[in-house]
Amino acid sequence: MKRILLIVSILLSIGQASRAQLTVAYDFTLIDTDGQEFNLYETLDAGYTVLIDFFFVGCAPCGPASTDVEIIYGQYIEEQDECLKIIGLHVSDYESVATLVNYKTTKGLDYPVFHHATNDDHPDYDGPYFIMLEFTGHINVPRAALILPDHSITYNELYSGSAVRDAIDAALPETSCHGFQASVDEESGQELFTIYPNPFSDQMLVTNETGFHSSVIVSDVLGKTWSTFELANGENQSISEDLPDGVYLVTIQYSNGLSEVRKIVRQG
Repeated sequence: MKRILLIVSILLSIGQASRAQLTVAYDFTLIDTDGQEFNLYETLDAGYTVLIDFFFVGCAPCGPASTDVEIIYGQYIEEQDECLKIIGLHVSDYESVATLVNYKTTKGLDYPVFHHATNDDHPDYDGPYFIMLEFTGHINVPRAALILPDHSITYNELYSGSAVRDAIDAALPETSCHGFQASVDEESGQELFTIYPNPFSDQMLVTNETGFHSSVIVSDVLGKTWSTFELANGENQSISEDLPDGVYLVTIQYSNGLSEVRKIVRQG
């Protein structure tokens, strides 16, 4: 009976929220069609932005939406190890893994698809469907949610390819994910501007070996500046342990006109 009610409610796409939509994501663990686990907070706290494609195998509009997510996945594939993770989440626990594997194969999806979720700390938690309801405030699919490293939910609408792209571009620092990095030696691939360790608890050391003078700004995800300093080639500077726990953006402007943005995480 529970399965029947769930399927009927999704296919009807009545679009009514039964509870207030969250603005901050809670943690959960997913299992994909290959049996691999994905933990949301571990991913976010490592500095990633996460895009979730909520879908249902029996939903006609979900196929084209998943195909478009795959196009976005291809566009960001080179950068996502640094900035972005894209996942698909089937909103029912009741489809077999074989059905989801067939869906993924038929649609030509390379991004991971998850079918099972757990959260032992949430008293009302009831699987992937509950995640969609809580994160978006609605039960109709296809729907997407974009979650920033600070755990805030910045996009949670019915799926629109152009809107999702705009949300991703607004969330990700352009110079870090799409631009040339002056901090990397083109021949060896060696990092020339290093920030270590990341995440950090006490102090983080910033070292400039790029051959250029650099101006550095440390700000939080809300835009508040916490530190600014100049760093000549060959110099290093420690980032203060006084930063509160959280995710920060390190904007680096080089004297040759290039710039980039790094994400760092303070975990006290």
